[in-house]
Amino acid sequence: MPRGSDAFREATIGQDRSFVPKSEAVEMVAAGTFSERDLRVNSIAGVQDGAQTALVPLAIPLILFSLNVRRWLKFSGKGFLSMALALVSVMIIVATGYLIFRDKVEGSDKIGGMLIGLYTGGSVNLASIALALDVEPNAFIMTNTYDMIVGALVVLLLHYRRAGVLQVIPSRRSKGGQTRMAKILISREWVISWPRSF
Repeated sequence: MPRGSDAFREATIGQDRSFVPKSEAVEMVAAGTFSERDLRVNSIAGVQDGAQTALVPLAIPLILFSLNVRRWLKFSGKGFLSMALALVSVMIIVATGYLIFRDKVEGSDKIGGMLIGLYTGGSVNLASIALALDVEPNAFIMTNTYDMIVGALVVLLLHYRRAGVLQVIPSRRSKGGQTRMAKILISREWVISWPRSF
């Protein structure tokens, strides 16, 4: 993929767009701002943007065609309830956070919308909502970064709790009085002193 000049990057990334419209690009070449190479890079970027714009709406029906809706509805009772409870809990937490931080954080309404998208559909939804709400790039980056940091800490906490290092969440015991992880570690003959409450 050829790279454009600094002027091309300023005209695209600097103005939050993936390519320059053709008529504007031709004018910039005539004015000497763009080179012929920049014009080629711009046409490639335009094709890429068009492909991405077309592929996302095309991907959703392709995913849905593979679903067996009757079977899904038959077996999804608890899963649907779980998803509904997750959505309600996310909305309550985000609304509470907005009410607490609305006067302290600029754009907290947009950040709240991004977080709802993030926790219901992942980073792709976060990026889509950020684009739709025209969120400042710094706010988007900071929101995604803090989510990754906090999420990593939670995963580590749960991982180390499962391994017996932290004792925050009560663990389930099997009939023999040992947890599954302890049995695995004992069977591998690892010499580790585990807490009794594990």
